[in-house]
Amino acid sequence: PAAGAAPAQTGRALVMAEYLRSMQQFLDLQRGLMTGLAGGAPVPAAAQPAAPPPAAPPDALPHGPFRIEVTELAPRSRLAGRCRVDHQVHRYLAHHTLGRQPSRIDPQLSCLAVVPLTFSIELMAQAAALLAPGLSLAGMRAVRGHRWLEPPEDGALELLIEAERQPGAGAGVEVAVAVRDAGPGGFVFLEGRLLFGLDWPPVTPLVDPERDCGPALSVDQERFYENILFHGPMFRAVRSLDRLGLHGAAGTLVTLPADDLFAPPSGPFLTDPVLMDAAGQVVGGWAVEHLVSGFIMFPTGFTELRLLAPKPAPGAVIACNCRITLSASGRITSDIDLVAEDGQLLAQIVGWEDMRLFDWSLPFYAFLLAPCQRPLAHPWQEPPPERPGMATAAVVVRENGGGIWPRVLAGLVLSRVERARFAGLGLPERQRRRWLLGRAAAKEAVRLFLGQHHGQAACDADIEIVEDEGGRLAAGGVLLAGQPAIAVAVAGSGEQMLAVAAAGALAGLALAAAALVDDHPALDDQAWTAAELALLAELAEGRQAEWRLRLWCAREAAKQAASGQGLAGPVPVLVRGMDRTTGQVAVAVAAAVAAGQEGMAVSVATGREGDAVYGLAVW
Repeated sequence: PAAGAAPAQTGRALVMAEYLRSMQQFLDLQRGLMTGLAGGAPVPAAAQPAAPPPAAPPDALPHGPFRIEVTELAPRSRLAGRCRVDHQVHRYLAHHTLGRQPSRIDPQLSCLAVVPLTFSIELMAQAAALLAPGLSLAGMRAVRGHRWLEPPEDGALELLIEAERQPGAGAGVEVAVAVRDAGPGGFVFLEGRLLFGLDWPPVTPLVDPERDCGPALSVDQERFYENILFHGPMFRAVRSLDRLGLHGAAGTLVTLPADDLFAPPSGPFLTDPVLMDAAGQVVGGWAVEHLVSGFIMFPTGFTELRLLAPKPAPGAVIACNCRITLSASGRITSDIDLVAEDGQLLAQIVGWEDMRLFDWSLPFYAFLLAPCQRPLAHPWQEPPPERPGMATAAVVVRENGGGIWPRVLAGLVLSRVERARFAGLGLPERQRRRWLLGRAAAKEAVRLFLGQHHGQAACDADIEIVEDEGGRLAAGGVLLAGQPAIAVAVAGSGEQMLAVAAAGALAGLALAAAALVDDHPALDDQAWTAAELALLAELAEGRQAEWRLRLWCAREAAKQAASGQGLAGPVPVLVRGMDRTTGQVAVAVAAAVAAGQEGMAVSVATGREGDAVYGLAVW
């Protein structure tokens, strides 16, 4: 704290009394504080006598659009507060979800919502302003986001805000702010330094559109948002993408009204978070159009923001010029100019940084933009042969991202009931991911089955995968109520998840898969009987590794199918024969013979799908 600063008071009543004594003066000055893109010149106010403390001060006085609850205040020194982020008040969240509408039968079901970086910055500015009364926000420095802010679907994200004035800011005021999780651990979501009352020296444009932003093109708003970015109507401030080059991009923005971002509206903004987000969208459009991999990215901070002129009214047209640098570390850094129609520089962002997500594939991103219209999975390149009278559909999911990716996938494919189950799975993270990928593949198989055999379109989130006591899967949910049964089998291998859907209540539908790796147990002779080794010896040496895995998968699928028929205990199986042309493998089930089913054997279809070998049994 600066020398001579008033000591912090303790006790909520004393804190709020002190806070309210300075509040009248702050409200008189607030109009000046809010005039720019942030700011402009502050509006002087006549000196007002300090308001006497109320007889019974409230527990908190929510401040600004984020309704910050001040819990500790040392005027012009430091502040502590709390903020609650939920979907009911923060209406903009519904327009910043990582995925579009995932369900046709549950229109209120939404994908994963995250708080945009620029809204987190507005939260910091609202808190910092309470330590700089009478001064306009001039900019920010060293803003860094460390974690996603993901408010739960049916609850709230509780945040702690800590702000402290810094010494040595000259004529202006510098306030350091950190936004933390209010839960255990208290990790920092976001931090930065906010500048008030600072007059920037004359600046020149950071970007020359002709030199830095590439040749002219025309990507209109409809194409930009339907095919490139995920943002909803409240964030669609990019009117067009106008230039696209190797080292930059330029777009035309339009300022949007802020009345409906919060419910109910509460107080003006110190920045224009939608306009700043739109500047980042132009960089995002450059990445999607220009990069072969790692084209999905999200902002993590910037070096400096300079707010140079008053904020335009809604409907104003603004040029956004970006010079973009691709670093060896995989991050993207941009310098951005926001320019009014008359050529006046409104704001500059130096060192806007984006983190690239290399494990998000183009098919996954296309699915995210239209989860009810586009598939996540691919049909098998060599699907298993259908048995007479039995319709099937087979898919493979080759997606397996890290970080936030599993939560994004869950928001795209799981129903409301399944989301609750997924949240409550008491499994290690690796097994949770495998469960999620299995459900996604199963839903995609059912979706393909419905389209191929019934001409019925479906969303993954409207197909529920139900599991009986024996672990057997089937399609269910409101969408399929009253329709013929569809059985499902799923198997994972390496980075792939394979799934088959088949008509009928097939307790004996089973799928096994194995990756083509050098250390698989099937490559050890001790895994086989002498008779099975004799069958393998008939193969050319170059084919034995794959066929060992085929026979292994055939045995595993036969075991699962036998278990589905109610055979209790370990099920001994033995490969009796194989057809190297069709891939069919005959597996004898010893338990079936012991049960009096003389000669019972399972015919298992085997094959190769990508980097995996599979065995599909139907009993």
